[in-house]
Amino acid sequence: ETLEAAQIWAAADPTSADARQVLAISLLRSGQPEQALEQMEQMLTASGGESGQQFLVIAALLSREPNGAEVVQLMQQLVERHKDNPEAHFALSELALRQGQPAVARSAVEEALRLRPEWSDAINLRARVLVQAGELDAAVAYLQKALSRHPEEDDLRMTYARLLVQLDRVDDARKAFRELVRRTPDNADAVFALGLLSLQAGLNDEAAKLFERLLDLDGSTTTRAQYYLGQLAELNGDYQKAVDWYSSVRGGPNFHDAQLRIAVALARLGEVDQAREHLHSLASNNPAVQARLYQVEGEILVDAGRYDDALAVYNQALTEQPGNHDLRYARALLGERMDNLKLLESDLRRILTEDPENAQALNALGYTLTDRTDRHQEALDLIQRAYALSPEDAAVTDSMGWVNFRLGNYQEAERYLRKALSLRDGDPEIAAHLGELLWVQNRRDEAQAIWNKALKSHPDDPILEKTLKRLKGE
Repeated sequence: ETLEAAQIWAAADPTSADARQVLAISLLRSGQPEQALEQMEQMLTASGGESGQQFLVIAALLSREPNGAEVVQLMQQLVERHKDNPEAHFALSELALRQGQPAVARSAVEEALRLRPEWSDAINLRARVLVQAGELDAAVAYLQKALSRHPEEDDLRMTYARLLVQLDRVDDARKAFRELVRRTPDNADAVFALGLLSLQAGLNDEAAKLFERLLDLDGSTTTRAQYYLGQLAELNGDYQKAVDWYSSVRGGPNFHDAQLRIAVALARLGEVDQAREHLHSLASNNPAVQARLYQVEGEILVDAGRYDDALAVYNQALTEQPGNHDLRYARALLGERMDNLKLLESDLRRILTEDPENAQALNALGYTLTDRTDRHQEALDLIQRAYALSPEDAAVTDSMGWVNFRLGNYQEAERYLRKALSLRDGDPEIAAHLGELLWVQNRRDEAQAIWNKALKSHPDDPILEKTLKRLKGE
């Protein structure tokens, strides 16, 4: 019926591009690819001098079809009729890239560049093709050369900067985005990306200026800028300002997180009950959202030292969602704070019964047995399982060192603890453990040097303070 209607429409209005598009797709879906191809040809003929744009329209239409191989082959047939047209090869490359055929995409875009050398859109597309093929370093090198020839091409610079982020070359990415922002100060996407990179690098003042600039640039980035300005206010300890910024987020992808952060900021202002009321006002029928609300409420109560209230929240949450491992893990950690190791072990073992390869639960149970009991061999078995799953996790590596210390395996303990500290430089708990290991071996200058370094960045850390008092009687 759709095909018949499209045929009537195209016959009644032969110049209608929309009619030709619907008819072409209807013919393709009806198993008539040759007739569909002819309709596409007529779309190109009717476009006059705009055939380049029409190739892209056709590629976009075909990209929505489920049979990727068939539509790419059909587009190849169309391009073969226009093989001297660089836009045709460009559109084929775009379609093949979307359909996950990087070899076809690469061949097509390279032909487009042969026909139209130094075409910036095609250079950009070729870089994307290299990325999809997994050749990230080659894509970076290709874009670097292109930018050296065309430093004025800001679209290339944007692709280059985003690729550096993807490669985790954050310093280089920040430099690239800074240059882009310098060249195009009203480019909201570039300003936002540089703001995020500055925030991640701890350059809070720079990040704040960038996010404030976004408020005047583009309505689509306003809510994101407000959210991150709230984060910066939190980092600066200005919790009332954080509440104000988060409250101004009226929609967008960060809306729900902003509402949660309002509660956290209120609690930091000492308004714990108001924070709880705010969370209760957000109650949701979505189990995932409701679980997060319970978790934040529990964390707020734990931070306030209201352990019994926190336990009541987690108990209610687990009554509603007994299979939620995040909530059960949170209750287990609360059990450790309340010296209720029976609750901790029960919750963690239930998680492990349902998810035997949960490295976080394995490590938490193993570390607690190491630190709070004499069941050290049992702890070692648990932590070894966690380490096999997450050998580069600093917390798990620290646990491996700590359990070996408790077992008297000092050489092994030092190896793991030094690795843990290299994975998370300056971590006060790891520094406390490594320092204690060295101290009991009478390597006290080494121990003190490690503690001093950690104390510079964490002068009030309770674990470090407790360790020093216990060992040095201070």
